[in-house]
Amino acid sequence: MREYLRVTPTSEEVAASDIPTVLTSLHKLASEGSGGLLNALNPLHSNHPPRFEFLALSEGKNEPVEFYYGVDEHFDTLETRLRSIYPTTFDIERVEVDLETKLVPTVEFSCEEFAEAVNGNGLLYEYADEEFQPISADGLEHSDTDEAASSTEPPVGDGGTVVDEDSKKWIEIGDDAVAVGLSNARSPDDSQYPNDRPTLTDRDTILARPEIDSLHPRGVRWCGTAIRKKDWMTTLTLFTETLNGTSTRSTTPPLVTLIDQLSDIEHPIAFQIVFQRRDSWKADGDLRKEDLADGRDTLSQELLGPLLEVEDQSTSTKERKLTETVQDRIDRITAKNSSRTFTVNLRAVVVPPENGEQLGSQLTSLRPVFDSLDGPFYGLDGQPVGETGWRKATKRKKGRALLKRVLNRELTTGRGKTRPDLVLSGDELANFILVPSADQLSVEGTRGTRAEQQSRNPLPRPH
Repeated sequence: MREYLRVTPTSEEVAASDIPTVLTSLHKLASEGSGGLLNALNPLHSNHPPRFEFLALSEGKNEPVEFYYGVDEHFDTLETRLRSIYPTTFDIERVEVDLETKLVPTVEFSCEEFAEAVNGNGLLYEYADEEFQPISADGLEHSDTDEAASSTEPPVGDGGTVVDEDSKKWIEIGDDAVAVGLSNARSPDDSQYPNDRPTLTDRDTILARPEIDSLHPRGVRWCGTAIRKKDWMTTLTLFTETLNGTSTRSTTPPLVTLIDQLSDIEHPIAFQIVFQRRDSWKADGDLRKEDLADGRDTLSQELLGPLLEVEDQSTSTKERKLTETVQDRIDRITAKNSSRTFTVNLRAVVVPPENGEQLGSQLTSLRPVFDSLDGPFYGLDGQPVGETGWRKATKRKKGRALLKRVLNRELTTGRGKTRPDLVLSGDELANFILVPSADQLSVEGTRGTRAEQQSRNPLPRPH
């Protein structure tokens, strides 16, 4: 269970011009207690900077797409920043979210299957030792607690269930019994998302969530892809470019398209962005700009450069006319704000039933959703997860790894021209984590997010 800030949009327009500056200011936040000699010597102390999370979450068919922001530190500061971004009519509230129970669907177990799952640690819900109650010949032997039954205990019923005086349902597990919740559901679909505790139906079957290692999650991860190895230093389409109309790409925010597609998926799905500040790479950026200007940016240029210098000794770097491509790379490195960038992961994950055939085409349509943000040298590549590979076991393993990264708010990095992380400035990051107003959404998207009309008498913003 984690604490989040849930943002519900209205039709009021978001004043977007200051958003890149507000996001960039998050770069200055340091880990609480990160300084000091004692912390430096403590092997258990974490020095990683605050890790932020944005979630667009749908619990399945006919359920809204909801937006959440989270952070492992500086929660109050994050709330203050969000309230400075969004209009007062947007609802921003603190909520607790158990992402596991929202994403992992229930499965219907017989009493025998449920008993095997409990004994084999095959459930997402973990019964504590004190939740097991011994069974005698006459019924449950309750411990001396406030849950103790009266002197007359009911016997074990048909199907391995036991009912105490409080109408609690117990499932026989060998010589013990464990409690389950009550439900009037007639099928798994009638109670797809009960509380985390397993639930008994009126057919004496149990709805429970299986443990993660038995699942086959599927999803998409968006990798950073560069023309040259160091082109991560250049920019994607900046958020301010779309505002000023200087971008030649579509002006429809990619999140609007994403929301439409999430609304169409019948299974619980989460789109997640995890980001944390990156150390300054200004010196490396300045060196690369010099190499670009001197024609030494690639290995071939480095090898051939000395041969060409003999013919070009009379021309200085300032006098040499740079090609349009070289100048564009230099300008984009400058625009990146190398002292204030973030390491970012983008991914989406869904846990479908075994017969989720239609999901493959829906996830395929998610992969190019951010293509409009590609820069000329640096872009995004949406890659399927849990669908590729010769062996089914390999697909399942990759899918489970993706789900665990989402649940644990992990940040993965890599090397090369294509890698799992992106390097983004606040101006680029705004493209991915700004909740659009209801007026920007399609009819389906507005319905899917349950966005509200602008309040006529909004409450004043707290000071």
